[in-house]
Amino acid sequence: CLIMLRAITGVKDSKTSWLNNIMSYKDLSQQDKDLLGSLKAVMKRYIYLNVDAFEEDSKGRKWAAGEEYPEYTCDVVRETPLGEKHLYFPFHQIHHFEGMSLEDSRDILERISNHITQEKYVYHHDWEIGDIIICDNRTGLHMRHQCANISNRLLHRAMFDYPERKNL
Repeated sequence: CLIMLRAITGVKDSKTSWLNNIMSYKDLSQQDKDLLGSLKAVMKRYIYLNVDAFEEDSKGRKWAAGEEYPEYTCDVVRETPLGEKHLYFPFHQIHHFEGMSLEDSRDILERISNHITQEKYVYHHDWEIGDIIICDNRTGLHMRHQCANISNRLLHRAMFDYPERKNL
């Protein structure tokens, strides 16, 4: 869905960053596109995204805590209504990939998350009152950076669904 955000108040020193997972997908090797196109992600539930509480694996990598949710799986490579392929890769919310061990899944998660979070795929926005941002929430990830004034920060949000492909 498309999201429109409008900064109302309390946004001084507030920053949000978005990843462009259409561009990052296009820059993958064909081998990675083929691999990711064959994968289904098994998602987590009850995710705790406090970095201080991340769990460390045997390779010293840190992962967001959350339990496996085997009833919720999704394709890693998706297509927009206009036919553009992109990654659905919320790496902190993926538990593992169907048919793969946790260790092998985490190797892929680490490699691809390092690829998609390269600065060339990121847009950073430093908010000012009155700013309006429109983003495609299906084709990227976003994060709000920590800010001192968060209790006074107010953004209005409107969501718009994509039309069915047959109507385009």
